[in-house]
Amino acid sequence: MEAKICSNFQPLNSKYVLSFLFTFFFLTAMAYNTVQNDPVELCKTSLSKTLKTASSTSALVKKIAKSGGLISAEKGIVNDCVELIGDSVDQLKNSLNEMDRLKTGPYRSFQIDSIKTWVSAAITDGTTCTDELEEGKVRESLKNKIEESVKNLTGQIINSLALINSNLH
Repeated sequence: MEAKICSNFQPLNSKYVLSFLFTFFFLTAMAYNTVQNDPVELCKTSLSKTLKTASSTSALVKKIAKSGGLISAEKGIVNDCVELIGDSVDQLKNSLNEMDRLKTGPYRSFQIDSIKTWVSAAITDGTTCTDELEEGKVRESLKNKIEESVKNLTGQIINSLALINSNLH
């Protein structure tokens, strides 16, 4: 009997994997050359790049929502994604703003925990959007267009959280 770890597992799209790897190596090279000795700057750089991607993804999903031609079920799901990705943008902005105010002392741990919470919530929002696309009645072409962008974004957010977890203490 074959054990299933996750019943919703889907193999990753090669474009998604390449984008993920490009982002990882780009950030690694950029970080090495510009912020070698400053973990806060490394994390801010990663979050800034991720926020740009989130803003682009948000604009794409809003454009699709306003384009017309969506059936009722699609409208609800796409509008949910608009809200979820908009929330991700806000959470990434909150994280960056908190990074700018990051201090030493007794409040630093609370600030870092807040940053991690916001970034984690942004991951959850992206995952919720893609789950709704998978589970809902959405045309394949529409689903693929949104899903590709959101999965790329979620991968970047995961990378940012990994950098935060390994560099901020």
